[in-house]
Amino acid sequence: MRRVAERISQAPFKVSFDEVATFAQGAERRALVMTGGDGVIGAARLHESLDRDIRAHGLRGGRSSCWPHMTLLYDRCRTEPFSVRPLSWRVTDFVLVRSVPREPYVVLGRWTLAGS
Repeated sequence: MRRVAERISQAPFKVSFDEVATFAQGAERRALVMTGGDGVIGAARLHESLDRDIRAHGLRGGRSSCWPHMTLLYDRCRTEPFSVRPLSWRVTDFVLVRSVPREPYVVLGRWTLAGS
């Protein structure tokens, strides 16, 4: 995975979250997140490139979906999506994180996007 990440040639992009929503609607502990429509296209493209290239290099696993978001909190609350003033920044690098339920996150590495 690290070798694949080193080869990503995507240019920096702007990410913009402008909606609050709830993930895991049926779970007891739901995630309240910020997400966005067109404002997260660059992040979705980065994910697609990584997923495609990882598979091309022979790494297998379940097809992963991507809904770029920023988790605000975990709680039992549930809300219908609603708009908020955009929270935006320029993305110049990315981090691969090993994420296993009920285990601490493990940072596998950080890479700078092309042209940063």
